[in-house]
Amino acid sequence: MIRDIAKTAPISSSFLSIEKDIEKIIKILFIESYPYSDELKRLLILNTKDCLDDKKSDLYNNILEQTSISKLIKDGYIKLNPKIKMPEHEEVKSYIIIT
Repeated sequence: MIRDIAKTAPISSSFLSIEKDIEKIIKILFIESYPYSDELKRLLILNTKDCLDDKKSDLYNNILEQTSISKLIKDGYIKLNPKIKMPEHEEVKSYIIIT
């Protein structure tokens, strides 16, 4: 994300609001963006060469209807925990990750 610090308001986010931010992101991806949310679920769950083309398949539609957002999280399709390795007995240091 590129920000012009002189022109934009500061981001009002903190580590305490991470859970709320994740809820917003998941809601936007899988609920509010209706036609695209179904395609995203097809790509995540089905992941076959015809998953986007074959929208009338009863088998595919049944699988998608039975899959809730909580099941996506439980089955590992959506990962909410950051993967930061902290070796045992290492001194905790401050750091920043830029991606």
